[in-house]
Amino acid sequence: MTQYSYLWVNEVYKYHNDWIRMVKSFGAGDYSEDIVQEMYIRLIKYNCKGAVFNDGKVNKTYIYRMLFNFWHTLLNKSAKMPKVPLDELPLQIDETDEEKEAFDRICQMVEAEVDTWEDEDDRGYFDAYFTTGLSYRSLGKECGRSWISIYYNIKESKEKIRKAISEDYEDYLNGDYDRI
Repeated sequence: MTQYSYLWVNEVYKYHNDWIRMVKSFGAGDYSEDIVQEMYIRLIKYNCKGAVFNDGKVNKTYIYRMLFNFWHTLLNKSAKMPKVPLDELPLQIDETDEEKEAFDRICQMVEAEVDTWEDEDDRGYFDAYFTTGLSYRSLGKECGRSWISIYYNIKESKEKIRKAISEDYEDYLNGDYDRI
């Protein structure tokens, strides 16, 4: 289609302010302009020239129904969205520098604990699992071992770390950053 095929939309656009007023009368408020734009898009997409014009004049009843249907579609979609009152939303609290430093110390303790392990395979599997994000199966394929042996190896490694830094981690969770 040529650019001239849709010049009839300009005739519809002449009543743009009327369309906005109509949609605002439905109660659309800030969405009025969006709904009218959707109407223009739909007119062009489906080439509604025959339905829009009645004896050479814009069929305002057709446009009114179209806008009304868009408004109700928007209402139905927004009604299905879950709504949570603002006072029930959890507040996002920025971490303090002290908390970040304490977390870094916890991470350093984990690294130090892993470095003390004598078995190089234990260190390698643990590091690979936590740094690559691979699943047990993928890691097993990469290393040539069964996924279940990787699982038990990492499970034992986690337990070693838990025993080594559990008190410091509890202090971190309780906000006693000075004790870490």
